[in-house]
Amino acid sequence: MRLLVDLGNTITTVGLEDRGNISTTWRLDTRSLGTEDQLFANLSSLFFSSGEDICSLKGVCLASVVPAVSSVFEYFCRKYTGSALVQVTADERLGVNWDVEYPAEIGADRVANVLGALKHYGNNAVVVDFGTAITIDVVKEGSFVGGAILLGIETSMKALYQRTARLPQIPLSLFSEPVGRNTEENIRLGITNGTLYALNGIISRIVNAFSSRPVLITTGGTASKLQEHIDLADHHDPLLTLKGILEYVYRIEALETDPSC
Repeated sequence: MRLLVDLGNTITTVGLEDRGNISTTWRLDTRSLGTEDQLFANLSSLFFSSGEDICSLKGVCLASVVPAVSSVFEYFCRKYTGSALVQVTADERLGVNWDVEYPAEIGADRVANVLGALKHYGNNAVVVDFGTAITIDVVKEGSFVGGAILLGIETSMKALYQRTARLPQIPLSLFSEPVGRNTEENIRLGITNGTLYALNGIISRIVNAFSSRPVLITTGGTASKLQEHIDLADHHDPLLTLKGILEYVYRIEALETDPSC
């Protein structure tokens, strides 16, 4: 068994892979990961509750956007699995053309999303990942050609609440009217609806740049709540990033078996 880890700024999603299947997933607060020993204790409890034995764990593959926390998994691997941590990067040997100015700057989660899209949805795809930030990843004829980054909706809500004296923190929800008549409605209209208007506008321009319509996939923590409001969305795949991390493992293992690949 392997552990697939999507380590985000707010939430860390962990998937248990066994013989090519992602059998179990858990969502952890990134701030709670602590030390390698705390991580082992937390994971042991989760494994036990799912009827699994953590001692069967053979390795960990990590897609991290928080370098300071990545070391926790490095120490965990050394101490408890006896294997080196595998970290997702935009490796030029993966069989993907990273057709952007600075491939080294591509976030590991975006690399995983690209690999997941290529594996499961074909060579022309757009991935919208709803997290602390909203990322749009564009795959055209098998190449990653770039995308966009927006502030996440919940992040925007929290920033507005923390930076203002009188505006309340409200739950994420859409507002159906063109004009808000109280403070909560004004915030919902401005932030939630406004972000969706921006997304739909950006996505429309991206899709129009293709000669034929690409597949549009949504993923990430709040995607399920907003999927129906993304005009061109085809699929919601909550496991896309983990699937991409697994695809990274397979491609790296193929390289190690046959370096000429």
